[in-house]
Amino acid sequence: MENTTSHFSKEALLHLAVGKGQNVTEIIHYEWLNQVNPKAAYTFVDKIEFRFKTGKTLILAINEEDSGIEIMSKYDFEAEKSAVSNEFDGKISLTKHTAHLSMIWVAAVKSVLMDIETEASDEGQSNTHLFFNFGEEKRVIFHHPERGLVTEIYEDDI
Repeated sequence: MENTTSHFSKEALLHLAVGKGQNVTEIIHYEWLNQVNPKAAYTFVDKIEFRFKTGKTLILAINEEDSGIEIMSKYDFEAEKSAVSNEFDGKISLTKHTAHLSMIWVAAVKSVLMDIETEASDEGQSNTHLFFNFGEEKRVIFHHPERGLVTEIYEDDI
């Protein structure tokens, strides 16, 4: 599902609705692990996958321009893991880990995901931030050029 450079496509916005009113059963972070300098290895969150009780998924990724978020309909972790390992001779690898039990998500995923919202602009719906409303608990996911997809607690009304 393609986005314009800084906005979600209509198709991408429709796909965000897959989680509305659903229980999240699992959240998976797909991260690049850069070990070029073993003393200063770091991770970069490249994709976040939400799995719902209905069996549907929502996959967020950094867009091709490295300027925002895109919505993916499917993702082949094993194929990308192999490609990254081959391209960077093992110095950069792709890993995945379950994130829904982490401190940032554990309270939120106990509730139903009521809505996922974007920021409106004159040109459409901006793809730089996504706001996840779990009722009393809210989270924002945004693109950061050095850290990748970042999740934070969002305390204002959305």
